[in-house]
Amino acid sequence: MTLSATIAAVDAAVLAEVPTCTFGVGWRVADDQGSPPRVRWLPLADEPGAAPKLSPLATGLQRALCAMPTTFDVECWGEDFEAAASLRDALVRALHSAAGPSVYAIGAGRWAQGDALTLGESTTLRVTLRAYVPETAPTVATVTTVTPNTSDAADGDGEVLVPSDTP
Repeated sequence: MTLSATIAAVDAAVLAEVPTCTFGVGWRVADDQGSPPRVRWLPLADEPGAAPKLSPLATGLQRALCAMPTTFDVECWGEDFEAAASLRDALVRALHSAAGPSVYAIGAGRWAQGDALTLGESTTLRVTLRAYVPETAPTVATVTTVTPNTSDAADGDGEVLVPSDTP
């Protein structure tokens, strides 16, 4: 799974617990706009390493050229202390369930201090996600035309019956 796919899966799991949460990835100032609850992934460092012997890539057919674990500061911004702590806990649960314990590592967190915020409270966890550089770039396909094959069609194929339509 790519870093983006892993982050999206973790964000989706957090969203299941905190339905009003918004998310961002990156250091752009535009990502500072918003209001709690919010989770923002701030990339800090990549650490190239030896390629694994068995590729964990989704296809299982590609080799990984090198390991590329990426470390993030993940900000959990809540309306108050309890909301920020609850969002942090939801993030940890989401990392465990969506990414799996072999894909991530959590480092020490810290709370925003002083005048860093004008609304709510924020805690930041240091999270490292395991990633790999595949031997070949992923292929992106764009579908421009779709032609249904109706040669084997039978009456009733493709019909959706709503309960009020049935006798």
